[in-house]
Amino acid sequence: MEVRNLTVSLTIIILASLFLIPQPSFSESPINPYIEWETIYPLPGTQYCEDVEQTADGGFILLAYTSPIQYTSDILLVRLDKNGNVLWKQVFDHANTDFGYSVAQTGDGGFIISGTAQHSDSPGTTYPDIYIIKTDASGNKQWETTFGGDRDDYGLCICQNGDSGYIVSGLSRSYTGPVYLAKLGTNGNLLWNYTYSTNGSGYGNYVTQTGDGGFIVIGSSLHGRLSVLKTDANGIRQWDRVYGYSSEDQGLRIVELSDGGFLIPCTIDNEACLIKTDPEGNEIWNVTSDHPDWQQGRLAVKNSDGYMLTGFTWKYAYPDPNVRNIYFMQTDGNGELLWKKMLPLNGTYSESHHWLKSDQGVFIEQTSDGGYIVAGTNFDRATFESDLVITKIIKPDFEKLENHTAPEVYRYNMSMPLADRPVSYYPDNGADEIIDGFSMLLCMSYMVCLLVPGLILWVVVIVVFVYLWRVNKK
Repeated sequence: MEVRNLTVSLTIIILASLFLIPQPSFSESPINPYIEWETIYPLPGTQYCEDVEQTADGGFILLAYTSPIQYTSDILLVRLDKNGNVLWKQVFDHANTDFGYSVAQTGDGGFIISGTAQHSDSPGTTYPDIYIIKTDASGNKQWETTFGGDRDDYGLCICQNGDSGYIVSGLSRSYTGPVYLAKLGTNGNLLWNYTYSTNGSGYGNYVTQTGDGGFIVIGSSLHGRLSVLKTDANGIRQWDRVYGYSSEDQGLRIVELSDGGFLIPCTIDNEACLIKTDPEGNEIWNVTSDHPDWQQGRLAVKNSDGYMLTGFTWKYAYPDPNVRNIYFMQTDGNGELLWKKMLPLNGTYSESHHWLKSDQGVFIEQTSDGGYIVAGTNFDRATFESDLVITKIIKPDFEKLENHTAPEVYRYNMSMPLADRPVSYYPDNGADEIIDGFSMLLCMSYMVCLLVPGLILWVVVIVVFVYLWRVNKK
């Protein structure tokens, strides 16, 4: 009887201890109300996103390159519907190493891709050529062409222009100037090509046709300056300008305005910047985010309030430097800052594998419904494999978005001599260490709350067990 009483007592105590010990709660991650859908597309090996565009039917076209085997890569084209479902995928394998950098939908509903294909001039020596692919609406190849010189040539951007031909911008090391521009006919035949040595040097990240039939090219400088080049319809240089001053300056887009001037969303010294110019590229004003976190300026539009810049903001800190949020900066018509906002993203986007476009491997475009499409790469540090990620953002309610507070905004005078330009400096006030220390304290406190009651109860169990055993023995 005593043994049974002892067993019943111990059982009751143990069950009580299980209910009294604080248990970790498991719940679903909070839903981001601005994310309409987000999908990860796993594929064998390693994939890196290079471009995303909305198609005429409201769907999307995603350009990437895939590397199923080490030291090789193929161009990957993925067609999605408006809900992110894959309609079809096409892989293009022209040479041992192929990269696609830019995709655009053409007037016939097909697609045009620019990139590089690497060939061998001699054993052990390889040089990439510019590689162009034209497909139909289902991604089937209609024609392809390669061109370049005896050194490295890259086709970083392509678009269809008014005569149904194509204009390609990029980088060439085969000729005298690094900025490369080529005009192609409707079947890919090369009509003309030029290289340009600009004040900023560098390469052409993005090209578009202007209202006068010419072309405007923006690029990231190899010597630390943001450069813009304007040509006529035959590729003859009309003017070129440089902006910024640091080795971190880059531009991926330029927008022509109704007054003939240009709006440049860009990154100056790791800060998002919006520049307004006249028709000759002379700066009228600029406004910079001025925040200790990193920002990139990607898109710019004219709206009823003035001008809006859209880009990314993130805090670069090991071991997870790639979590990005969408950043918005609104100005009035004269470039005076009205507000800065931030929209959080759930996903983690990795940096781009290729150094040329300096785009950190994450792409954003505004969609026809006022929302945004974000595409990038999710990299697994454990397996060294990566998947493609695409996120659809609904039209933001800017009044409800979090203010992206920062010190007082300031303006760069781009015409100042280099020696007189201010150097960004953010003092180390120990905030990160304080936050990290506080987080560690909270974690330790939780562990103490979790373990101490259990230890106390088990001590009580042992004491009771010994007491009952001694009583029973007597």
